[in-house]
Amino acid sequence: MPRPRRTGSPRRKARATLEQTLAAYDALELRLAGARLPGGLLGEHTVGLYRDAGFGHLSLAGDGWGLADGVPLLPYAWQNVDGYYYFPRFASLRVPPGTTPVRPRGLLAAHLDHVERTVTADGCTSFVFHIPWTDTPQRAEVIDEPLDRLTDDPRVWCASPNDVAWWMIGHPADFPAVHHRDAPPAW
Repeated sequence: MPRPRRTGSPRRKARATLEQTLAAYDALELRLAGARLPGGLLGEHTVGLYRDAGFGHLSLAGDGWGLADGVPLLPYAWQNVDGYYYFPRFASLRVPPGTTPVRPRGLLAAHLDHVERTVTADGCTSFVFHIPWTDTPQRAEVIDEPLDRLTDDPRVWCASPNDVAWWMIGHPADFPAVHHRDAPPAW
């Protein structure tokens, strides 16, 4: 009876995939500072794997801002992802649920409402925009307009993920330690 082909551990597969990805960016002379995790999930090996590869922060689904082994975790809420509004398959997940995609102005209204609630709660938030989905002037405007408003709003610190990560590293007492080994594996 033939032996099953050994495919390797999930950690080894994840490392190989990450190494291939980084090699492709290296060929373009680009270095990534942070990563949005596959599926938005934090796995048991994720933090060490990305930290060892030189990433300074990780972005994942949820609302728990924190530090895992000194690596800033920058969460995003699903309602702050552009695809959540633009694609029919996500319509039932929206609050309130829908059946059809939302136009760019609907996304803009939802994002501005979320920012206002976050400011009122003295909280933090982030947004995810996918470049391929910014394929019309209207979709590009829903990125530009909130950025313009946020940078002009004295109540808001509108910063890049790198700036937020450095702030968190410099103020560890302000952020909870995240025990990532308790999380289910992402791979």
